[in-house]
Amino acid sequence: MDEKEFHVLIKYYFLKGKNTVETETRLRAEFLENQPSRI
Repeated sequence: MDEKEFHVLIKYYFLKGKNTVETETRLRAEFLENQPSRI
């Protein structure tokens, strides 16, 4: 998964009303091996 796709997921979680901690937790749990060094 590339960096642009992560930005799309971050925006999706933001629009769902998730805060940064919830978003980061979900992304790390689901995409741990493919995440960029900085989300």
